[in-house]
Amino acid sequence: MPRILARTLWILVVVTGIWASLLLLWLLIGLFWPGMGQPQIMALPEDALKVWIAHFLLDMAQAFPALFLSSIVLAFSFVLKPTDFPMENRSLPEAKTLSQISLLLILGSSFLAFLVLFTEPVARDFLAQAAYKVKQTSALEQAFMRIRNEDSQARDPEEKLVFGQEESALLQRLLLLRPKARFFTKSSPFDYEFEYQIIRSHIELEKFFDLRLLPKAQSVQAGDERPAVEMIRSAERLAEVPVFERNDYQINHLAYQVLLRLINGEDQGLPANEELLQKAKALITLSWQDVSEKTLSSSERRRASYFFRKGKSLGDYQFKNYLEAYYGFQELHRENPQDAEVARYEGLALGHLQKTVLFAEDMDVLFQVPGWDNVAFRNPSPDLPIQDTDTIELVHIGRLLDTSQGTFVKDFEVLRYRKDGTVLLHWTAPYGKWVNGEVFFNVWHKNRPDPLYPKIELQTEGNHLYKTGELTPPPYHLQIHVDDLAFLAQNELPEAWGTFDLMSHAADLKSLGVDPLPWQTEFVFRFLSPLAFLALSFATVFVAWLLRSSATGKMPWIWRSLVIILPLILGGVVEVTSWIMRLLTSGLLSKFGFATAFVSLSSAFVGLMVAFLVASWVELSRHRPR
Repeated sequence: MPRILARTLWILVVVTGIWASLLLLWLLIGLFWPGMGQPQIMALPEDALKVWIAHFLLDMAQAFPALFLSSIVLAFSFVLKPTDFPMENRSLPEAKTLSQISLLLILGSSFLAFLVLFTEPVARDFLAQAAYKVKQTSALEQAFMRIRNEDSQARDPEEKLVFGQEESALLQRLLLLRPKARFFTKSSPFDYEFEYQIIRSHIELEKFFDLRLLPKAQSVQAGDERPAVEMIRSAERLAEVPVFERNDYQINHLAYQVLLRLINGEDQGLPANEELLQKAKALITLSWQDVSEKTLSSSERRRASYFFRKGKSLGDYQFKNYLEAYYGFQELHRENPQDAEVARYEGLALGHLQKTVLFAEDMDVLFQVPGWDNVAFRNPSPDLPIQDTDTIELVHIGRLLDTSQGTFVKDFEVLRYRKDGTVLLHWTAPYGKWVNGEVFFNVWHKNRPDPLYPKIELQTEGNHLYKTGELTPPPYHLQIHVDDLAFLAQNELPEAWGTFDLMSHAADLKSLGVDPLPWQTEFVFRFLSPLAFLALSFATVFVAWLLRSSATGKMPWIWRSLVIILPLILGGVVEVTSWIMRLLTSGLLSKFGFATAFVSLSSAFVGLMVAFLVASWVELSRHRPR
């Protein structure tokens, strides 16, 4: 290996090792004393080591340009001697020397390109995902604790069962999010697995025993203080009413009170009124017979109604009217929980509906998961009755959630207006599902046949959400990719997106009315950074050799402090150069366009490299042995 390459790489290894040790110490100080060292890293306990390693690698990748330039300065100013250059007994020795130097610098720039275009984006994306998991876990835990507090205050078993199902769903998401967090930790307020098993056991017990509070029984009426004769007369007057209008319960109560008085008095040795006693017994018998007959007839009517409605629901299911069948079977199941056929068809109908219908209760649980909040944009291709350039349609999404089951929206709002401020159409929808460029709003309550369709706030002639004769809301056409909205909604720096994302979503972002200058600047900066760094490296070699120490080949002890100081100084130089390059790139892009700016900057950096190569050739020729 040429001496130039070997000695420079050896210095780079030493400088990198020292810098890595200092950075490691800085991270450890921040780990044990958060207020002193590196700011605390957001990570879940099970991901802490991986996040810490990713953070360390990202910091080292960012420090590489300064470390590489420092090793060049140290090598060409202090370590390399004139005899290390192949300047003797060769034709064109300057070309041989410059080829070795160029090989060294190209290797460094290639490694920087790998870091800039691959390592840094991957590391940043991993750290962003780790931070998002922390926020998501915190939000889910807070939602679970809030629902648990509401559950502890609930008294209705039906309501407690609903709360239990919501808690179970949240715990399932936490277990999917943190599959290795099986035990209580300092960062978690509860044990997910334990809580999940307890809640599921309670729900299964509720279903098994079908625990329901009975309708509140009427409080027992206090004893009537009226004379027994008057009470019997009141009961007889009530008995004269036609049978289906008669208050048999009141008759039974009055007669029973008289019977108790007479029996108690007889037990105490008081004379009993036999006539009143017989009347009381007769009224009790009469009222009980009437109650039995009415109960039997109403039970038969209910039974006939039950089988009629069951047949109707089975017919709805057979003809694929799953929505009507589901609510019909649900009502029948409440009346008779022991009917296994009804329970089975209710579950089958629900399974079919979940493919086409959104249930508000499921959406309430789903949107406990954090998503992109308050996304507002202009619909680039609205479905207008008459296409004109003066009509604008704005869309606002309260929360956008992209999951493995699909993309869901919450608090969806559309405002269509003219440029003069005239509002043409305004409507809102609580929930929706985004599928292949269309948002569907077929939302219903899960426990009652009550739809949650979009609400029309204002509409004008020719601007309607529902077409004539439509009863269900039509899909809303939205030819935008979800990732584009996520890009608009994120608060991350552009570096959080990889080069592929910046290129593949360029046209869609532009159609949304987003100024392409920021991401075009980022794209040019990413791809030309290695070329710019190569030009800066040639300049550093020339300056370092020009200002080399008189005692070359032997580095004094006092100058070895430069191993630590130089990376800090040159790191500042790299940052300033990067800042200037961004400003220059942005200015050229805004004035001349993408293609011209890209070609101009590339040519400028190549020209700088040629200039420093020529200058280095001249400098080396001055020291060529004669």
